Formats: sequence, structure tokens, C-alpha cells
Amino acid sequence: MTTSTSLRSPSTNESLAQFTSASGPTLDPRATSRTLLAWLMVCVGIGVSIWLVYRIQGILLHPDRLAIPLLPIRAEDLLMTIPSGKIQLPPAAITVVHYLVLILLLAIVGKIAIALIGHGASLLRESKSDPEHLPLAP
Repeated sequence: MTTSTSLRSPSTNESLAQFTSASGPTLDPRATSRTLLAWLMVCVGIGVSIWLVYRIQGILLHPDRLAIPLLPIRAEDLLMTIPSGKIQLPPAAITVVHYLVLILLLAIVGKIAIALIGHGASLLRESKSDPEHLPLAP
């Protein structure tokens, strides 16, 4: 009867040795999560920017469809009573208010998109410039 050690060939021992050695790059979870967050921020910023361009294009080409539902306006709502008399506002004043509110909202969304892209790109630059904290650091 033979023992199990005599049945193993030297090539089997060499092929199993690759699993016992601790070599190769390890995954750094902090760098990986930072890189993932950076790419997510850049992608969301680009998506918001595309939506913003689509929205501005819709406003310029179809001003009749502003899609900002303010309260229904009646003729009585355009009349302001002050002590010295009454002031009748033109119906175009409501459209101007719509445009002002829309410009304000689009400016806020634009700032958010620029901030997302800027912060995401700075995180990506930071991770590429520091080779010690790459996702697959040795």
C-alpha cells in the first residue's frame, strides 16, 4: 500500500503553491468607493445638464407650454386695490412671473449640475494623482 504523499507528483505541488503565496494587488475599499462616488457624481451631473438643456430648448421653442402650474388665474386676480384706487395688471404679467420663476429654478439646477461635475472630476483627479490610494494598490 502506498501513501498519499508518494501519489502526488512534483508538478501538483507546484501548481498548488500558487494558492498559498500571498501576492498580487489587494482591493482598497476606500479608494474604490471614492472612485465609484466620483463617477456617480459626474454621471448624475451630466444627466442633469442634459435635462437642463432639454428644458431650456423646450422653453425657447414652445413658450406656450411652460409647464409650471400656478394657481388658475381669473380676471379678478389681476386687480389690485390700494387706498388711492385700483390697479389693473395685464394678463402678460402672469407669463412674466412664470418666466422669472423658471429662470430662477433653472439657475439653481444649473449650479447643482456644475457642482456635481466639478466635485466628481476633482475626486477622479485626486485618485489618479495619488498612486498609493488607487483602487488596486499593491
